[in-house]
Amino acid sequence: MIAFAKPSAGASTAIAAAHLDASTALLTALLLLVGLFFVARRDLWGRLWWTRCDPRPLGMFRIVFGLVVLWTLLDLLPYARFLFSDEGLWLTKLARKRYGAAFSHLWDPAVGFEHLTDLVPSLLYGFSLLHVRSDPFFVFLIFGLAIVSAALMTLGVRTRLTTVTTWLLVDTIYRHNLVFYSGADTAMRVFLFLGMLSRWGEAYSLDSWRRYRRAITAGEEPPRGRLIPGWSTHAMMLQLAVIYCTTGLLKTGASWRDGTALYYATSLEHFFRAPEQIIVVTWLQRLWILPISSRVTLVWEMLFPLVLVGCALRVFEAERARGVWVGDKTSRVTRWLSYALLVLALACGAALAWFVGYYYVQKVAWWRFGRRTTGTLCSVIVFVVPLAASLLYGWVRRARPEIASRWIVRGALSRWLWLGWGVLFHLGIELLLNVGIFVQVMLAPYLVWLSADELARAWAWLGTRADPSLPRHRWLARLRHRAPRPRFRVRVPARPLDVRRAALLRPWDLCGRLEFELVGPDEPSGLSVDVPAWRDTSPPARCHGVAAARALCWALPAFWVLLPLTWIPLARRLVGALLLRVVAPADADFVAALEDPVSLPSA
Repeated sequence: MIAFAKPSAGASTAIAAAHLDASTALLTALLLLVGLFFVARRDLWGRLWWTRCDPRPLGMFRIVFGLVVLWTLLDLLPYARFLFSDEGLWLTKLARKRYGAAFSHLWDPAVGFEHLTDLVPSLLYGFSLLHVRSDPFFVFLIFGLAIVSAALMTLGVRTRLTTVTTWLLVDTIYRHNLVFYSGADTAMRVFLFLGMLSRWGEAYSLDSWRRYRRAITAGEEPPRGRLIPGWSTHAMMLQLAVIYCTTGLLKTGASWRDGTALYYATSLEHFFRAPEQIIVVTWLQRLWILPISSRVTLVWEMLFPLVLVGCALRVFEAERARGVWVGDKTSRVTRWLSYALLVLALACGAALAWFVGYYYVQKVAWWRFGRRTTGTLCSVIVFVVPLAASLLYGWVRRARPEIASRWIVRGALSRWLWLGWGVLFHLGIELLLNVGIFVQVMLAPYLVWLSADELARAWAWLGTRADPSLPRHRWLARLRHRAPRPRFRVRVPARPLDVRRAALLRPWDLCGRLEFELVGPDEPSGLSVDVPAWRDTSPPARCHGVAAARALCWALPAFWVLLPLTWIPLARRLVGALLLRVVAPADADFVAALEDPVSLPSA
């Protein structure tokens, strides 16, 4: 709280001189009371951090975020010699002296460390491999290793190891100097660090695919999807809320209050996409589109943590309705004790809010109140509003549960409302401003807010097409009313080896485009697929071997990136051979015989 109270040197000096002891005591008491609350309600702490969840949203986030990291590294590569080598902006010893922190005076290029104990403090902050050596060969070697590591992390190859190495290499690049990067680059490093602590390689990765293939080829039962601890996902959600709330609280300029902030930002020649856009921006300002967007964005960022409250209420209501809510087993005395601790913590927060209002809010407020009045107003708001909102929700939930569910949980506090505005806001920035990877870095973590069922429905939607009976100009109806696409029929000979081989296709079929047909055991072995024609009236074409594997590129999303190669005569056979090796391995790859009755592969 005190960190936000720095509008000027004088104000921060006054806080440090007059109220630092009181603020520190209040902050310590606040943290202590919150800790005691979770000691009393260990069930809530366990439900928040130690529950296990489906890994698919986090796995999809790994893929998208890994592509953003690759994009960033490839974008920096042409400027690597200038920004990071000793032939460019900084000599090695100057960069080490300016940004090396403790490493700059604890390490000497000639003799190294004077004491072995100097190694720990030198690596804690500001250390970069480029502070040891930054000739062009070494710089490009670090970039090459970082790109390879990020690509392997994206594919999910030895995911835990490659995530750690990616974070270390990317961090060593960014710590060389602070001249070029922005807040988006810091956010990328933070989420990469959280990914290093998570198990985001359990889904949509080659690691999970190898585990599945190993079981199938050995004649074992297909392994079920493993759940992962949910604390890493919750930490990423909390991190995004902290970023938005902090940036909203720091937007204290008059341009955000009068609605001209976005107009000035989109008019700066350093950031706009094209000089001609100033005409469009001026009209957007005169039509009150940008002023309204500026004010809504400011409120949206400051209040973004409310979406966490909405997610907690949604889980609470769903589990309470099923009778599995952990709080139902807590005694009445424990519940009332925890409520008292929360009220005391809220009182400490209100007292801290008085200092923030006295020294900070009053400096940027539009009203004419004095310092003490502003501080008192902030204290009252911080204390009264959460209590009143909690009591009001409890009353509405008991009196009109349908209103609480529809207008509060699924309305004002819905993820789709808050994240939807974020998508629109960031897409507008991408359209009008050239701010590097900011939009991509901030939109990628939105994937962790999805549930596994929502992600599965999204994949299923990709496996459909617009209803052919609807005219083309009704594009909204065509998005809503979908029809299944023609399916690829995999012909499976009734032999144990071929059934197991066909089962290897199941993890790749995310859109549900495959169906399996059991044929006689006298059919030839190998991959055989009936490929649907472009027109519904045409009969399907039967393909075998390499041609069948190449045709499956259209049905399996993981191989969509290879589709352009299928149009190149010299590359299409290589693509088919690669897919055939992955989805239909040779008989020698199967190490055990299957004696169970023959059955088609199931989901």
